[in-house]
Amino acid sequence: MHNITLEDFLKETKKVKEKRTFKVTNSIGSSYAYRIYKRDINALSNHDYCRVIREINNEIINRIIEGDIINLPLRMGNLCIVKKETKVVFNKDKLYIDKPIDWNKTAILWYNNEEAREAKKIVRNDVPYVFRIKYSKGHAMYKNKNFFRFKTHRPVKLRIKDLVQKNELEALMVD
Repeated sequence: MHNITLEDFLKETKKVKEKRTFKVTNSIGSSYAYRIYKRDINALSNHDYCRVIREINNEIINRIIEGDIINLPLRMGNLCIVKKETKVVFNKDKLYIDKPIDWNKTAILWYNNEEAREAKKIVRNDVPYVFRIKYSKGHAMYKNKNFFRFKTHRPVKLRIKDLVQKNELEALMVD
């Protein structure tokens, strides 16, 4: 039926040629902060400064995953993990499904069934809740709130996914 293996098909479908490397390239935050720190104090090297930031970020993520609400300094809002109930809704003769897609099972379906691939049929996870880290700006006291956002790093999302699959994660319920 196929002249390529499932592993090669998955690589081709996911467009993965090599292992992904995750690097934040759209932020000037830590490099700019280090320049100011170096100008004023200059007690740590860039490597040590980045290590301190990494350790603090890991501690914040650990506390968020444990269910704590992290209040950011200078009244900039807070971070917490929330869960939302998944549902299937008809709205204006259109079906909306907010359950996450299981891309591994979908790719295996596409490998075994050419018609499903051409029709772009997808397989969804049957989970009761969807979890995410939310940046709440409701009580924040700064201007131009629309220009700020919090984007979760991919390894953190994968860690949350693993905890959800093991049923070890609890969070606040939102509508």
